[in-house]
Amino acid sequence: MLSLEIQISIVKKHTKEEEQFLITLGKRVQKLRKISGYTQLQLAALYDSEKASLCRIETGKINPTITTLSKIAKILQIPMPRLFSE
Repeated sequence: MLSLEIQISIVKKHTKEEEQFLITLGKRVQKLRKISGYTQLQLAALYDSEKASLCRIETGKINPTITTLSKIAKILQIPMPRLFSE
């Protein structure tokens, strides 16, 4: 049985602003990954995830944790705030 907190997070929809933010963030992650020369499979393996999870981040379908974004930034050798702005 799922805890109430997990059940709520599964049901909760994002606002339009949140959806747009996640899409923009995902595009930045994808752009920086490509500039760094990594495939989705390579980058996902380096931060102990699956390619499908990275794909969902890059398409804005999931809200990545700060820990995940920190790992991605470290692997790409960029400061984490660069994931959020040009």
